[in-house]
Amino acid sequence: MGMVSLDEMSISHTNDVWGWTDALDSTEYVLLGSDNGVCFVKLESGGVPHFMGRLPTHNTNSLWRDVKVIGDYAYVVSEAPGHGLQIFDLSELRDWDASLGTVIWSESSHVSGVSTGHNLAVHEDSNSLYILGSNLESGGVLIYDVSNPLTPVLTGVYGESGYFHDAQIITYSGPDPDYQGDIILIAANVTGLVILNVTDPADVVQISYSSYLNAHYAHQVWMSDDGAFILMGDELDETSNAVPGTRTLIWDVQNLDSPQLAGQHTSDMLASDHNQYISGELTYQSNYKSGLRILNTSQWSSGILTEVAYFDVYPEDDATGFLGAWSNYPFFASGYIAVSSIDRGLFILKHNVLDVSVLVDSWCSNDWINFNVTVPEGFTGPYQLSVEGLPIGVYPVGISQNPITVAPGSTTLCYILGSSSFSGVIDPLWVLETESNRFETRTPFSSESASAIFLDHDGDGFGDPNNAVLGCESDLIEVGSFVTNAMDCDDSRASTYPSSPETCDFIDNDCNGLIDDNVSLLSWYPDADGDGFGDVVSAVLMCGPPAGYVMNSSDCNDDSAVIYPGAIGTYQGFDNNCDGVFQVEEHHACPGDFNFDNSRNVMDLLDILGAYGCLGPGCSTDINEDGAVSVNDLLLFLIYIGVPC
Repeated sequence: MGMVSLDEMSISHTNDVWGWTDALDSTEYVLLGSDNGVCFVKLESGGVPHFMGRLPTHNTNSLWRDVKVIGDYAYVVSEAPGHGLQIFDLSELRDWDASLGTVIWSESSHVSGVSTGHNLAVHEDSNSLYILGSNLESGGVLIYDVSNPLTPVLTGVYGESGYFHDAQIITYSGPDPDYQGDIILIAANVTGLVILNVTDPADVVQISYSSYLNAHYAHQVWMSDDGAFILMGDELDETSNAVPGTRTLIWDVQNLDSPQLAGQHTSDMLASDHNQYISGELTYQSNYKSGLRILNTSQWSSGILTEVAYFDVYPEDDATGFLGAWSNYPFFASGYIAVSSIDRGLFILKHNVLDVSVLVDSWCSNDWINFNVTVPEGFTGPYQLSVEGLPIGVYPVGISQNPITVAPGSTTLCYILGSSSFSGVIDPLWVLETESNRFETRTPFSSESASAIFLDHDGDGFGDPNNAVLGCESDLIEVGSFVTNAMDCDDSRASTYPSSPETCDFIDNDCNGLIDDNVSLLSWYPDADGDGFGDVVSAVLMCGPPAGYVMNSSDCNDDSAVIYPGAIGTYQGFDNNCDGVFQVEEHHACPGDFNFDNSRNVMDLLDILGAYGCLGPGCSTDINEDGAVSVNDLLLFLIYIGVPC
């Protein structure tokens, strides 16, 4: 449906992703973790993402950041030392509109009792927040009560089961009668599966610990909606060559005291697995280089998972390694799926499960139409199918109710249109749903002779070949968002179409299959001291600047922020302005007073002895300013020692 690039968000890479739906107006927002903070993205009509701005990191950048939501508050941890727990009031996002541009928000509150944290888990029923993999309790669990969202209270800790990498907390309603209504934590603790009873945060009890063969790094777990099984990923078993492909462990947990390994699903791809989430009968896996993989779980008791869809955010290969999809968020009521791509940005997807096609090509001139509705095999069903926006009745009478029940396979529906029931183009919304999953599709049609037309979502005059419908050509102007050609390679960007000018933006603008071809690469130079002037020695060629690089290469000392062309003298014996000539303000204000205490004494003698042998313009004890600290400087200093400044 759309994507937001790293460049657009001014970040170097992404990590975790979560979502927030505003209860006031049902607006959906994506909360995207990155190296330098949490990016906020609003989902506009049609799932189009709009980057709003960012909550900066509390201190330093980090590869690891995790964000979760309780109510209208986001909670953020990071592996950056001293980061602690950030809290942000998401209601601040309501006041944003596109006219404000990119906004940098400030944290609403902060908890400093913990330094680092790898992951967060939340339990909304009890207003509880769980920090995992922190610097405390052997990386176990820190439990906070966030009934007052801005002032969390630590209510319990647990470190007896070692480091917890990730976890899910639920109010248990599964098949085990011993724990009905209890608050249960399930976790991956690197070596296996841990299940805790955390109903009383002050008295956490381990229910079970389960290991498995070829354990390399038990990374993340998620429980099915009915509480009968758990899926687990091991992040490093593929890179360790312990398994022949992406492995998902299937745990039978109908007895929480004694989980049993029901089976292992092994993909035919080698990609390393990372995060996955179960919704209904589907699990949404982010498997690094093989992207988002959606699998049906209905045969879990036989140890079988069946892939039903995928979207590859790293099409170069499906090998092991840590690029591509980090995580995903599949819980929006709209059905949109947010996927974080480490090296590319944010993707917004929709799972096209429901296929609706027209069975006859004369329907534009008739007062009825037959539709073929198909739910693919690999789904269990039955599903409820409803249609919104059709001023029609349904024939035969036996299936006239709305919604109707459909199972996987093909179902033919005959809709009676009456000659006066519509004019122009009708764009009905077909909705297929269960309690946990919702899928939508549209099949526009009109009352004239039918032909293939293609969605032009971005309005550039070129249609999406993957979004074709039967329509009536005379109504194309009225339809507006459809065209007769199918030549667009990215229908989410108006600047991307055949023969579009190629610009330096990491996108295939002209649809020729090449990214940033026919554009000039620029030289960028490292600016280690951050003074805006780069070091000519280590140039790189790119169309955009890497972090910490500039176009200027005229720095004569990239280790000091006070030395660059045009700099003002600092009276320290440096050629501050890099012109090769020492101006009055560049000489030492008091030769020999290296520590600037207005006295030339034994402390300055120690400074020059410590710097003896230094070469280059950064030598602060080079009294005679000949580019080296030598015996000549020592002799000159001995003349000055004891003489007041």
